[in-house]
Amino acid sequence: MERPAILVLVLASLFSAGCCANILGIFAMPSYSHYTLGHRLLEELAARGHQVTMIAPYKQDKPIPNYKEIYLEGLADIIGEQKTVFFDMENMYPVNQVILCYKLGYTFCDFVLKYKPVLDFINSNVTVDVVIMDQFLNEALVGIAHQLKAPLIYFSTLGTSIWNNHLVGNPAPMSHIPHNYLDYQGKMDLSERMHNFFLNSIEEIYRRLIAFPFHDKLLHETFPDAPPLHELLYKRDSFVLVNSHISVNDPTPHVPNMIEIGGFHPKARELSKDLQKFLDEAPHGVIFFGLGSNLRSSSLPKEKRDAILKALSKLKQKVLWKWEDETLPGQPPNVKLGKWFPQQSILAHPNVKGFISHGGLLSTIEAVYFGVPIIGIPIYADQKMNINLAVNRGYAAMVPFKELTEEKLTWALNEILNKTCYRENVKKRSSLMNDRPMNPLQEAVYWVEHIIRHKGASHFRNGAMDLKWYQYEMVDVAILVGSAVILTLIIIIVAIRKALSPKHKNQKSKRKTQ
Repeated sequence: MERPAILVLVLASLFSAGCCANILGIFAMPSYSHYTLGHRLLEELAARGHQVTMIAPYKQDKPIPNYKEIYLEGLADIIGEQKTVFFDMENMYPVNQVILCYKLGYTFCDFVLKYKPVLDFINSNVTVDVVIMDQFLNEALVGIAHQLKAPLIYFSTLGTSIWNNHLVGNPAPMSHIPHNYLDYQGKMDLSERMHNFFLNSIEEIYRRLIAFPFHDKLLHETFPDAPPLHELLYKRDSFVLVNSHISVNDPTPHVPNMIEIGGFHPKARELSKDLQKFLDEAPHGVIFFGLGSNLRSSSLPKEKRDAILKALSKLKQKVLWKWEDETLPGQPPNVKLGKWFPQQSILAHPNVKGFISHGGLLSTIEAVYFGVPIIGIPIYADQKMNINLAVNRGYAAMVPFKELTEEKLTWALNEILNKTCYRENVKKRSSLMNDRPMNPLQEAVYWVEHIIRHKGASHFRNGAMDLKWYQYEMVDVAILVGSAVILTLIIIIVAIRKALSPKHKNQKSKRKTQ
């Protein structure tokens, strides 16, 4: 065989070995939006020839080459039991929302780590080159990556937050970076900064003293020989993909091993014939109404539902409403119902004039990506922050849920439909989202393959990861400097008091008379 031919074969074998990896995805949060993001990335990795395994509470209808699933049957029912009370969370204080989420997170982890098909996979001596894990209050699941001896990539469906910054030592000053469950922007006044400090501090204390011990216990029930949870979280070299971008989020700091890929997942697909016809034959356009995967429109309080119906019935536009029941009492003739709609494909249609949304980050990203103005009705978690930011940037009108009336929803619809500035502003944001040096999906794939090639992310580790919390926050330095200042002041005060004391003056006068 000639030398060039041998060289080609060697290079081909090296390329094949470098490109085909075994990848495990863990997206166990029973929220379809989390699953959608994980599936989009893993689907692309499978298309590139990698062997992908997905652990999730949802599954695909059709098989995908190089892609197999471990279906967490029954896990989605846990969150399903909460769907009727999600609207009540609008009045829940952020601290209570945070604690509720931590408790749910522990419940989900417990389910996964006791699920037999997951344990069978872990114990099957399978070789995994990297684990990609949905990072959301599920710390015990890092034990799976440890057990498989694989590098770990965290995937944050939100942007940077108190839940992921600590994993890679990413700076997040509370002076201008609000907690995700507060509806503040970067420029906070004194009372807002105090509120932000209070919520972040309470959560940090709760996480360290209550949540982490629970997860450590669960971790060692499944993996008794594993190191302590704290060591698994902070001694390993991690990498974080964050679903954010400056087109929809406030700018925040990012260490090199925290990469923004927001806007990677939208993909318009072919519509069904009836939907295509409905959208094409709407001379005045269409309003799309969807409250995401967790909030159910059919669970709306009657007075809110009636207010929405009255406002929609006055429109000359058609309406597509994601409605989970078979019928809607008082349904106007311009409203078409569906238990599920292909949201991305609908938003991509040029006849869609507005999007009535709860303000979830995925929905906000998709609206910006396809250039559709938003009528925001935020309920809980980061939704208020997302809609407030969209309002400030001029591509959304907001109706707080507790203030939702026929009159206010009508006002918001008229704003979006009759003022061109909303569409112009969202188009500018869409242009910003798409003006990037690399397609975000390809960037996400690149960094996954980078971690596989280099067998981890040790070259990204920064010094913050080796500091105790009091060292990182300079508490020890502050105590030392403060003690020195106090000691100096004490010495000065004692010296002054001694110099001014009558006894000292008498001694001084006696010396003069001698």
